[in-house]
Amino acid sequence: MIRTFVAIPANGLSSLENWVEQMRLKPFFPDIRWTNPGDWHITLHFIGNVEEQLLPHLSASLSSSLQLHPRGIAKVKGAGYFGRPGHPRVLWAGVQESAWLTKLYQLVQEGIEEAGLPPAAKSFTPHLTLGRNKWAPNSPLLVDELEKQASFFWGELEVKEVILLKSGLTEHGPAYSVLEKFSLKP
Repeated sequence: MIRTFVAIPANGLSSLENWVEQMRLKPFFPDIRWTNPGDWHITLHFIGNVEEQLLPHLSASLSSSLQLHPRGIAKVKGAGYFGRPGHPRVLWAGVQESAWLTKLYQLVQEGIEEAGLPPAAKSFTPHLTLGRNKWAPNSPLLVDELEKQASFFWGELEVKEVILLKSGLTEHGPAYSVLEKFSLKP
């Protein structure tokens, strides 16, 4: 079984990288496991464990679904968290919803279902995961830092491709490798 998901690569957001680096250096957030900026992505569908022999069919289904969708822009704005109010667990940078992004998400869902896999269990909330906060000892300070960035515009991503990723869990967090790239129409 291979743990997989479909995503948009999210590289080149220097202002966001700089802010995360400043957050890393603050002594009161030692328990946050920050995501390497080179691994940032916008998850379109977390598939989970897939039998290896199903991967060629999955790739063909996704390729068929995505081949005519045009390239586009994803705007990255704001910061926030998932978790109970006042207790951040997953720290994120937001991605503005758009008709283009929603259509891309729908096409990925069609490709997933065509491959015989279940549709997404959750609604689509586009974001980049910046880090995970396991213990949350300084939650009020962290929430305050995130709220300061709630409407900050980090930049735009020129989306030329969608990727199928393999995710392996290690003691240092997830390790990703690209299984397939699907170019979007120029």
